[in-house]
Amino acid sequence: MPRCTTIFISLFFLFNLLPASWAFAGELDKFEKDATKVKEDKPSSQHNHNDDDSFLGDIFAQIVISAGKGSLSREGYAEEGDTVAKRQKGDRLLPRARLDVAGQFLEHDISAVDLRGEVGYAAFAGQVRYTRMWEDSNGNALTTTYGHFLLRMALGSKGEMDLGVGALNLAGRQSTTGVSMTLPIQVHGDNFGVEARPAWSALNGNVIQDYDVALVAGVRFVALRAGYRWLLAPHETLKGPYAGVSLSW
Repeated sequence: MPRCTTIFISLFFLFNLLPASWAFAGELDKFEKDATKVKEDKPSSQHNHNDDDSFLGDIFAQIVISAGKGSLSREGYAEEGDTVAKRQKGDRLLPRARLDVAGQFLEHDISAVDLRGEVGYAAFAGQVRYTRMWEDSNGNALTTTYGHFLLRMALGSKGEMDLGVGALNLAGRQSTTGVSMTLPIQVHGDNFGVEARPAWSALNGNVIQDYDVALVAGVRFVALRAGYRWLLAPHETLKGPYAGVSLSW
């Protein structure tokens, strides 16, 4: 048998023995692999943290009480002596319900559609954010799904800061879920606003960072949003601009 034929057959069998993710790995595959790789547990020393836990618990309780009072003060009807303006239907701050829809264009010919829904009253709310990304070249897809319980804190009548805890699910060639927290901050005038929605999650011991900054322009009930989003694994990054619409009630 000619030597070139022998080499060709050997390479053919070697290629077929490789995992599919190696043969057809794209940017989304690389990001998923980096974000979900399993880390070995490291032994940790044992300490008594009861005093620290009690102190942090007291601080958290005060934040919850303060947030509840501040956010609740923006509900209801205006009364004489109010120091903070009451929210109106359609305001983007402390919404009863809000839906954000956007299209994103990432590097490496990756496109995405992003949906975020929020429902709540005064200081308490829940949100779900779903993003589906796909590579135009090979059709590989990756989705991120966040679910957070939000503690919403009114910053006067023009601002809001939330503290959210929940989970992130990353699904591509496999599905991986881990804990997540978020700290959204918003400042809105009558027609223009700025929003930042950072989130931090842990998947198999890997920290996943999600940073989202947007400019908002519109009126009550509806607005246009344009921004930039970064999704970072330990060694891989997905990023790009996006634009969309926001509906609030």
